[in-house]
Amino acid sequence: VTLAYLGSLSGSAVEGGARAKAMQAASLRSVVEIAEQIKGASFECDVESLGFFPDAKSRVLALYIKPNSVLLSLQARLHESLQEAGFDCDERPYKPHITLARLKHRQEISGWQLPDYSTTFSAQSFALYGSEPPAKQAQEKLYQQIAEFSL
Repeated sequence: VTLAYLGSLSGSAVEGGARAKAMQAASLRSVVEIAEQIKGASFECDVESLGFFPDAKSRVLALYIKPNSVLLSLQARLHESLQEAGFDCDERPYKPHITLARLKHRQEISGWQLPDYSTTFSAQSFALYGSEPPAKQAQEKLYQQIAEFSL
């Protein structure tokens, strides 16, 4: 479940050379240190629906998670800690979701009828993920887990 979106931590490390990569590594260490301080209890997550994030016009396919007090508290503590440390967090209202796919072209999904979908799972940890735009024609992973934190 996405708790915070930070965007680019220090510009493009791919294009910026060694200095940009060093700045990005320092930013990642800071995020890891902040996340390590966030503690909580494991909790149940109810998948509410399958849809497009953040709205029906988007190209991001996601599972929406029903907000609950434990999830919202965890998200708020992480968001506040990141902002206090100077990170630019997404300021849009929080919509708990799991990104399933990012579609290249909106046409790929025109006319889709999304099925009703619901399930429950237990959250016992949270993780920091990073992403880099894949090289042209490359079959690289878009997301990579950097660290995991127990609740």
